[in-house]
Amino acid sequence: MAEIKVKVGSVTNAQKAKRVLLNNGIYAKIQRAVQIKKGDGCGYSIVFVGQKEPALHLLKQAGIIIISVTSHDISG
Repeated sequence: MAEIKVKVGSVTNAQKAKRVLLNNGIYAKIQRAVQIKKGDGCGYSIVFVGQKEPALHLLKQAGIIIISVTSHDISG
């Protein structure tokens, strides 16, 4: 299992992304970036545990602009 962090450009996009994922059975939370780089917008991410590709597909279908995606394995 992996924890996925999807960086989006604004808090509005983060809220929309969270709603899209929750409506599709994926628990997600909004996280504020600690270090914001130029071009990252307001620096918000959506964090969830699960499969990356189906969730990204849902977000793209909803028109969410994705700045970056990171993941790390949490299955010990």
